[in-house]
Amino acid sequence: TQTPDALNVYADDYGAITSRLGYKYLNNSGITLGGSAATLLDIYNFKRDSGTDDLIAFAIASDNATSFGAFKWNNSASRFSLITDSTNAFQPANESTPRIITAQYQDNMYCTNGYRRYKYNGTEWTRAGVSAPTGAVSATSKDSGLISAGSYKYKYTYVNSLGVEGNPNSAMTTAFDVTASAAVSLTGLQNPGSGTTYGINGMRVYRTSINGSTYYLVASMAPTITFADNNGNASLTVTIPTVNDPPPSGVVMITHKDRMFYGYQVGTSTTRNRVYFSEIATPELVDTSTSYFRFGWDGEFVNALAANADQLFIFKNRSAYELHMPDPGNYLSWFPRKIPTEFGAESTPCVVRLNNGFIVLSRYGFAYIESVGNVQSTIQLASDTFRGVNISDIISDTLFDPDTGMSPSAIAKASAINYRNALWFTVPVNSTLNNTVYYFDYL
Repeated sequence: TQTPDALNVYADDYGAITSRLGYKYLNNSGITLGGSAATLLDIYNFKRDSGTDDLIAFAIASDNATSFGAFKWNNSASRFSLITDSTNAFQPANESTPRIITAQYQDNMYCTNGYRRYKYNGTEWTRAGVSAPTGAVSATSKDSGLISAGSYKYKYTYVNSLGVEGNPNSAMTTAFDVTASAAVSLTGLQNPGSGTTYGINGMRVYRTSINGSTYYLVASMAPTITFADNNGNASLTVTIPTVNDPPPSGVVMITHKDRMFYGYQVGTSTTRNRVYFSEIATPELVDTSTSYFRFGWDGEFVNALAANADQLFIFKNRSAYELHMPDPGNYLSWFPRKIPTEFGAESTPCVVRLNNGFIVLSRYGFAYIESVGNVQSTIQLASDTFRGVNISDIISDTLFDPDTGMSPSAIAKASAINYRNALWFTVPVNSTLNNTVYYFDYL
């Protein structure tokens, strides 16, 4: 039984009974976009190595689904301020209302709504990943120079503000012939701009060896539309990268073991069961042709990712998997396996760490999915479940319909955190907005 006096107390970190202190408004005025009221979608605490942190809020205009903005809490002004160049970053007109999923790698906050990928360094927003230039360049001979007579082809790549290099453009369809030692003038290079859109602040030009097919680095420079090449063949030693794909359009992502993992490639039914992984220490480079694992063939998308020790947890609607990573630097040592449970997670933000496992939320209730041990030969996987009725009769009555469970649209909006030895869930109840907070004391 529950008494009114017991509803406002909890056990603190030392086991003492403490009264809840209630809440207060952080901002006294609502967030607006273009003069209209905005609906808050997600918030994130962005901490950096310097010790500074920012409270980031993502919102969408209540009367205009195409007007989107990211905001930063301004403590001196006691309000959220729009971050420059973030409006419409995630929300073009042809996309539905997003949940913004965030993951941090070093001093950059990565964000996605499943269609666009951005990163924020505390100063500016730029696209995450580097796309290949389009179109081939044109070449003409200049005055005498260091390039020996022969046939050559050129390619070039973009480099962003983190030093990440993308794939090259298409090769010249016809080799360019140098009839006598000369310099070469290139035109037709595309300057995508830098800073606030793609973060491209560099370009690298590559050339084949004389009458050859292997491309070698000629020069690194700021973005430009023309380039003069006067580098002899003997000076060319660095070859062009083989695969530098940008990350896939994942709806869920997480950093673990110095990599970024991406799940649920939007709009692609053949890849919905894949989880992609980046190169070590380079979250924006993914070999999308080989760097992934498949989890199940049930037609369900990957809804959430979570990490614990040498394990990555993968959650779908009614199933859960584990990717064991005994040697994080060698993906050939990793192996996936299914966790023996009929429960999964349908809410990306409602996967909350608890001991060696995670509490997850689906239309069928709450489930605790745990993995015990992290040695390949002795690992034991287990799943203990508890529905809302086992946590609180109040939750069962208001949150879960006994016949249909919880509405998928409500699950998509729910969020959860682990705070002060308790789980806190915010969900919409008889509303389109999160209007109810549930508290579960697991001690």
